[in-house]
Amino acid sequence: MEVFFHIGLQKTGTTFLQREIFNKIQDSDFAYIDGHFHPDVFNPIRFQDPIFFDSISIRDKITALAKGKKKLLVSFEDLSGHPYNAAQARSVIADKIRSCFPQAKVIFFLRRQDTFAVSSYLQTVNGGNKYSLREYYSTVFEDKQHERFICPTLDYFLFSKYVDHLTGLFGRENCLILPYERFRSENEVVIKQLLDFLNVKFIEVKLNNKHNRQKGEVFTWLLRFENYFVARRISANSAFYSGIPIYNFRTGKTFHFTLKYVLTLLLRKGLWMDIRYTDRSGSAKRILELCREDNKALELKYSLGLTEHGYC
Repeated sequence: MEVFFHIGLQKTGTTFLQREIFNKIQDSDFAYIDGHFHPDVFNPIRFQDPIFFDSISIRDKITALAKGKKKLLVSFEDLSGHPYNAAQARSVIADKIRSCFPQAKVIFFLRRQDTFAVSSYLQTVNGGNKYSLREYYSTVFEDKQHERFICPTLDYFLFSKYVDHLTGLFGRENCLILPYERFRSENEVVIKQLLDFLNVKFIEVKLNNKHNRQKGEVFTWLLRFENYFVARRISANSAFYSGIPIYNFRTGKTFHFTLKYVLTLLLRKGLWMDIRYTDRSGSAKRILELCREDNKALELKYSLGLTEHGYC
């Protein structure tokens, strides 16, 4: 069985790829797995101590999900680490994938560090982060960590060693490395390149469908304020409550009503237009400047077209 892993990065159009491309591939020999829906299989890859990791058991579980198909694609952006823990385990995750499938092929999207920093930060606010962007990324410039959860260090934004690790494990010819900016500017070309790598037929893609729209300035400010009081994934220990409990007599379940729920609903219904979020502190641009030499080394070795998209 030919196995492919699409492993991120986070915030590089992964939801669009999963819903509009991977999920719609029509091929009788092709199986697609969204890792979000199989935590029992992929949590050991993401979190388990390697000395306890059972690669044979995990390989068998993933193979069973393929249901006898000749080609299998697993898509899960958390397999390249997660911003909530500064992607500390990304190289270990890659090692685990190879231990399960030594002949696997890997799809990995990069994103220019300044926009990646802003987008990742907004995702952490959605998950409970109460810090400003400048405070959150202070760990990049200073040797300290905030309480409660791990904030990124500069290593989180340096891609060359991670790409070297991937190509060392799986072989350069088995790794499709693409800049997210090229996907945005030449989406049809990149989609064809992606489908050719998977060796599947071209499919019609609705390019206008957008997923996980970036939250604006007002939304982010209000949500940060609420994060001081409402328990979410990365702030549960420091928050006072989980929202206003509302009991649903029809389902028999309790729903926790929050400001985040209201704001998200208004944005989704188009009843409120927010101001686009901008990094007024300049921290994201400083991060990019610190990464330019690493980006140059990456471009020199792999010729990914990073210079034309402002990486170098």
